[in-house]
Amino acid sequence: MRQAYDYCVSTDEDGDGLMDNTKAGLAAVETGTLRSRDVLTDVFLGSVWTEAAAAMGDLAAIADASFVPTAQAAADKARASLNRRFLDDGGRRIDFAVMKDGKGQAEPTVWPAFGIWRGVFDDGHRAVDGQLDELARAGLGADWGARMLSKESKLYQPLSYNNGASWPFLTGWSALALYKGGRPDAAWQYLEALSELTFLEGRGYLPELFSGDVLRSIDAAVPHQLFATTGFVSGVMRGLVGLEEREGELRLAPHLPPGWDFLRVKNLRWRGARGDLEIRRDAEGTVTFQMSDRAGSCLPAVVDPPIPPGADTLNVWGSIDACEAGRPQGRPGASVNAGITLIPEQAPLRLGDASQRLRIIEASVDGAFYTARLEGLRRRTYRVRLDVPFTVLSIEGGRETGHDGRVRTIDITVPDGPSEWVDCTLIVRIGARLK
Repeated sequence: MRQAYDYCVSTDEDGDGLMDNTKAGLAAVETGTLRSRDVLTDVFLGSVWTEAAAAMGDLAAIADASFVPTAQAAADKARASLNRRFLDDGGRRIDFAVMKDGKGQAEPTVWPAFGIWRGVFDDGHRAVDGQLDELARAGLGADWGARMLSKESKLYQPLSYNNGASWPFLTGWSALALYKGGRPDAAWQYLEALSELTFLEGRGYLPELFSGDVLRSIDAAVPHQLFATTGFVSGVMRGLVGLEEREGELRLAPHLPPGWDFLRVKNLRWRGARGDLEIRRDAEGTVTFQMSDRAGSCLPAVVDPPIPPGADTLNVWGSIDACEAGRPQGRPGASVNAGITLIPEQAPLRLGDASQRLRIIEASVDGAFYTARLEGLRRRTYRVRLDVPFTVLSIEGGRETGHDGRVRTIDITVPDGPSEWVDCTLIVRIGARLK
C-alpha cells in the first residue's frame, strides 16, 4: 500500500497535491475529443486521489501510526486544490478538467458525480448545487440513464464511447450523487430506469453502454457487463437504502420511493453481524423505519431517515448501544409523518424510443409553498399525481384534473422555448395538515 501511495504522489507534475493525467495516464476518459493532450488533471482522477489519500491515513493508523500525519497532510492538500481548481461557483458548475494552462475545461459531464457522492467537495458551494441540477436535467439525463457528456455540448456524439453514450455504471454514480445531495426524486428516476433496462435486451443483463439519443445498446457494447450491473446494485444499497459506514458506525438513510408501501432489506451483514431493515408506509402516509436482528447476532446500525418535503420526524427510539446491552427490544427505529410526494405517470421504456419523460430537478417545501422544479419537452403535457397530506389552497404551473383523497391528478403543460427541453415549475400553496 505504501508503494502504491508513493507512486500516486509521484504523478503530481505541478505540485498542487493532485495526481495528474500527464503522468498517471487514463482516468475518466479513454478516447474521443475530451481526452485532450492539454488536460492536466480530470475531475475523476482528482476526486479519487483525494479520497484515497484520506483512506491511506486510516490504513496508516492500523499499520504505521507515524505515517498518519503525512497521509492526512496529503489528503488536506488534495482536497483544498480540488475545491479551488475545479469548482466554479459563479458559473454554478464543476469543471471536467484543469488544463495545462491552468484554466478549467467547462464541458458538462457526469464525472463530478463521483466526487459529490464521496463527499470530497466542501459544503456550501453553488457549483455543487449547479452540478446536481445538471445531473437531474435532460442534457446529461436520458430516460434510460446518464450520458457521459451532455447532449448540449458541441462535442456530443450519441454513439461515442466517451463523448455521449449512456453508461449504467455512471448512471449509478449519478443516482448516488443525487441521493447524497438531497434530490431523491431525481435519483429515483435513474434507479428506476436501470431496473427497467434489465428486461429490455438480454433478460436480467445490463449491457455496457447505450446510445445517448435512442434507447438501444450500441454495437460495441459488451452485452452483459458486471461493471454496468454495479451501477444498479450500488445505487439501491448505498443510495436507496442509504448504507454507509461513518466514523466506525453503520448508518442507514433509506428513501422509500414514490408509490411504494414497504421495503425490506433482509440479512444485511456488517462486521460479522446480521440484521433486517423494514420500512412501511401506512394509509395515512406515515413511514416507519425499524431494525431487527437475526438469531444470535446484533447489527449495530443507526437509522437516520431523510425527511420528505413537508414531513417531520414523529418519533425516534432505540439506540446503537442496545447491541452491547443485549436488549433487542431497544433496536433503533423512527417514524416520519407524511410528506408531499410527486409521481409522474409514464409509459414503460421501450427499445427505439427517444428520451421524453418529465424530469424532476428538485422538490422542496418552504413555509406554505411546495415547489417542484421540472423540465420537459416543450409544449408537451405531462400528467402527475401529487400526494398532498395538507389542504390545497392554490396550484400554479399545472391544472388539477382529478382528486381522490390526498392524491390530486395534475396536468402540466411545458411552455414553448428556444430549446427542445424547457424548465417549468409546479407551485402548490398548502394549508393545515389533513387529519
